[in-house]
Amino acid sequence: MSTFFSTSSNLFDLLPTEIIWKIMQALDPIDLSATRCINKKFRTFSDNAVLWRNIQLKPKRSSSNCDNLPLWNLADLKAVLQLHLSHIQTIKIWGVRDNIVQYILLNCINLQDLTISGWSTLSDHAFRITTEAHCHQITKPATLNLRRLRLIGQQKSNYTSLDATTFGKLINQCPHLEEITVVSCQIYLQAECLLQMVDQQEKEAAISMQQHYHHQPPSSLKSLVIATKRTWSNYHVTRLFQLCPNLRFLGLVPDSIEIVEYKGINQNNEEITAPMPILDNSTSYNSANSSSQPHLITKNVHAIKDHEMLDSANLIVYKLNPDFYK
Repeated sequence: MSTFFSTSSNLFDLLPTEIIWKIMQALDPIDLSATRCINKKFRTFSDNAVLWRNIQLKPKRSSSNCDNLPLWNLADLKAVLQLHLSHIQTIKIWGVRDNIVQYILLNCINLQDLTISGWSTLSDHAFRITTEAHCHQITKPATLNLRRLRLIGQQKSNYTSLDATTFGKLINQCPHLEEITVVSCQIYLQAECLLQMVDQQEKEAAISMQQHYHHQPPSSLKSLVIATKRTWSNYHVTRLFQLCPNLRFLGLVPDSIEIVEYKGINQNNEEITAPMPILDNSTSYNSANSSSQPHLITKNVHAIKDHEMLDSANLIVYKLNPDFYK
């Protein structure tokens, strides 16, 4: 085996740098982490920060577990990422556990875009990210650099026990967060509780601003798409847009199955680009509702009515950019 690697290394050294670079760009993070162990030249290429800025992570499928979703083991993930944590800006990862999500959020300090696809169960613990305060034996919420967070189940049986309290705190911990998408999974967020958390965080930020005389910018959230609608009313929708002045797109879409980029809502709102669920048209409604319940409606937040919240399977609410009226 050592002779094989020695021969391969010698052949590798003869290749032009441009060809070597193309080869390295085609490798996934698992292969890159293995390749760096061959020799110094391989390590130099494998450790290049450019190769680690935007990565996709798929766990190895066990031959004894072919029918179930393979999940990452924390030790295996650390072996791949540990040397490159500060370079990572975008991650798409399949098959996570709570400790995997915690590790990524707490250690990838420059992470801006996280997409999680597939899990067995995600609990609140996955998103309770704290750091230890200096000189004190206490913990405090960590401030994260995330701009986009997407939780996309691979099947609707994927369960997310992420409650509104943790969800609200997570939004507060991510001052630059512009997009949250949670679809294709089972999640239950109480609208009233979520609003209370967001409102509380806004009030605490205002008090902090008064005490320390510094400007606290409003929530950066522009797009929120979640696979729930059971507890939402017209009041909740309107209030959320008030609390998040930058919010332009709200999707309450329990039937969503996958995500594509959606540009524009109508001719008056073409500037919006948001994650739009592809809706599951195979969903069976009972005979009483099948003829009367629209599959999807889109409404301006200023025109939405309570009965429309109830009379649609999926609801997209948008808010026009103020510049549109100028």
